[in-house]
Amino acid sequence: RRLVLNSDNQWQVLDQFNAPESKARVVGAVNINLDGEPGDEIVLIDLGVQKLRILRKESNVYRPWKEVEIGEFPFLSAHVADLNGDQQSDLVLFGRGQFGILYSGQTPPTLKDVASYESKIPQAYFTDSVAGDLNGDGQSDVVILDLRTHQVEILNFQEHEGLKHALNFKVFEEKTFSRSNQSGVDPREAVIADITGDNRKDLILLCHDRVLLYPQDDGKK
Repeated sequence: RRLVLNSDNQWQVLDQFNAPESKARVVGAVNINLDGEPGDEIVLIDLGVQKLRILRKESNVYRPWKEVEIGEFPFLSAHVADLNGDQQSDLVLFGRGQFGILYSGQTPPTLKDVASYESKIPQAYFTDSVAGDLNGDGQSDVVILDLRTHQVEILNFQEHEGLKHALNFKVFEEKTFSRSNQSGVDPREAVIADITGDNRKDLILLCHDRVLLYPQDDGKK
């Protein structure tokens, strides 16, 4: 509730917020400017639903604005202080053995889709991918593993063109491993690292009971 002391020295309710969830349990509240606009927001620490409920003033009434998940935080107290030197107040939550910080004026990180790729390999079923510079051009390439046809496909990424096919090769034929009736999920893991010590990234595959190394050459042969 938002209260004021009226001219008769009595408390008067100006505004009230009711949480929609029945298990809500608000254990603390602070006022802080989080959006950089004039006027403070109200942050309610709700351990019942494990969230920070942020209310913002609209038309002289506080309304729900944002919610921040805090998990099972062992809340003890909340404080306001400028922790990153940007001249804006930040919210600090103290708990038993840990603390959390909500910085003002910052939005949560989001993922942006920058490229997509559909393989031309028939019946391909990709299960894993790694990224690294496999041709020494200073740009990361993408290696994807196909367990159905047991191939490795390498994609090149360009900012304006997206992901493009560079090459693909079959790691093994199923009949090569005749000890088993099934070829299994292979190649099942890949790593890109400089194994040969020449400052060029190499491709390492884990396949059946073997570790396969594909060293990067100098491009001159």
